[in-house]
Amino acid sequence: MASRRLSIVWLAAAAVVSGSAGLEQEQEIRTERIEFEAGATGTRIQGSITGYGIVDYRLGARAGQTMVVNMTTSSGANYFNVLAPGETEVAFFNGSINANAYAGRLSESGDYTIRVYQMRSAARRQETARYTLNVEITSADHEERGNVEAQPPTDALVPGTGFHATGNIPCARWAGQPMGSCLFGVVREGDGSGTVRFRFSHGILTLSGNTGDEDACVKAIQRWLASVAKREFSPRLAELSALTGLSYSRMHVRMQRSCWGSRSSSGTISLNLCLLFVAPELLRYLLIHELSHGRHMNHSKRFWQLVGRHEPRYRKLDRQLGEAWKVVPPWLGIY
Repeated sequence: MASRRLSIVWLAAAAVVSGSAGLEQEQEIRTERIEFEAGATGTRIQGSITGYGIVDYRLGARAGQTMVVNMTTSSGANYFNVLAPGETEVAFFNGSINANAYAGRLSESGDYTIRVYQMRSAARRQETARYTLNVEITSADHEERGNVEAQPPTDALVPGTGFHATGNIPCARWAGQPMGSCLFGVVREGDGSGTVRFRFSHGILTLSGNTGDEDACVKAIQRWLASVAKREFSPRLAELSALTGLSYSRMHVRMQRSCWGSRSSSGTISLNLCLLFVAPELLRYLLIHELSHGRHMNHSKRFWQLVGRHEPRYRKLDRQLGEAWKVVPPWLGIY
């Protein structure tokens, strides 16, 4: 499909800027200090969180040292972020994007925060996640690790850029393409606000304003996705209508929780914007399915015969589409 594979890129937009996607602002954050045993360079931490619970682990480190953090968890919606010294909102590492595995050379001295949380899809169901964190601090000169006094926080720009934080995230511009890498940059503006820019090979997408307001960020991205979906789906629906001889009157794009598409008796086809995240053949099948309802407003034998005439693999594709909700990013709030 020519619709854009945006799940990973826009997950970053909602999560990287807020430091911990899926958190409710009123939830109290529990803070714990990480201390290594004498002579040790790392430690293992076991814990659990329920619902919107958050745990901030504070760890002192010096500029030039290397931090390694890995987490295993019982929940697929449980992640950790890493925040720089003095930072309370913006994460320079987001586990929901990078599979809960961080390793990097630290650019400043002070107390780093490892923030453990659940995505909203699990938090609002009051699910419990049990996790194990493995944390290590190493340096070439074997200085004492893990017990460094915090230094005054700074907000310097990344050398050679106009951003306070930069990085790479896995991404693909189109569904079905091999994953590549996209650059992102964050400009902090104070009071939880900032601008995040993502650079594709053909341009830059920008999310700006009060990026500390997660709900506002998600709604802005939803509106943008709806406009992309309308632009991408409309010509494909028109093309399939012409090829099959199956007509329709109008097309709408909505964010729906329980169905991928529907058709009214007046001929209006409604498509779920989440179809942007599914494979090309699934989108094509869904469009043929809804077009076929113009002849049969039911799922009778004649209806399926008509669908099969234009898509012989409809049984297999229908099963795959029923399982495709798992590719929809949780931050969209669908489930």
